[in-house]
Amino acid sequence: MFIKMASKISSTGDNLFDVLRNDRITIDVGGYRHNTFLTTLKNVPDTRLSWIAENHPNSPDYDPVLGEYFFDRHPRIFTEVLNYYRIGKLHCPVDVCSALFQEELSYWGINDRDIEPCCWVLYKRQMNTEETLKTFHLDNARKSSGDCDSAKAEGKRTIASLFGSETIMKTDVRERWNRFRPKVWALLDDPRSSLAAKVRKFFSCFARLLKRQENIVDISCFYPQLAKS
Repeated sequence: MFIKMASKISSTGDNLFDVLRNDRITIDVGGYRHNTFLTTLKNVPDTRLSWIAENHPNSPDYDPVLGEYFFDRHPRIFTEVLNYYRIGKLHCPVDVCSALFQEELSYWGINDRDIEPCCWVLYKRQMNTEETLKTFHLDNARKSSGDCDSAKAEGKRTIASLFGSETIMKTDVRERWNRFRPKVWALLDDPRSSLAAKVRKFFSCFARLLKRQENIVDISCFYPQLAKS
């Protein structure tokens, strides 16, 4: 990097501080700002960041007001990505899902085969495990989907039968009430409609007489002079 800067200084005649200031850029990834040099981003060609360095500042991701680039990506993984441009070695963090790491590498245009051997075994093991789990969950999802469909169909049949029985029961009760309703009304309102109506009327009158007699006895207890008269 410094060799490139030195050649640039000799060709343009600018001092070192001007070259560094013009070569320095800020990249905001997920709210975390990273400062680096355009020459650093050119260390890994045919990638998203190298394209940015070659076309700076003519990029849709560049904010001319803030003077920086912004990417709404995973900030923790981008730290490893940027270190790859700086030191030439790509390491996979152990606290990050391998599938997510692969997705981020694909976004930045980096091949996962560039991962260092010290991280490759763990990375590949996690990827194989995730593929196995994905296949397992897919098989279970298909089986559960079939069981769920049959359970739903059975549930619909059960509910339909229950509601059907309830409807039939309500209809039967309503028909019986419609048949007996005139007889009940006649029993209560017309003593001459039947023998049962006459018996009910008799006991009703008898109960009234008993109630009236009880009232007379109560009055005689409190007012003996009224009872003698």
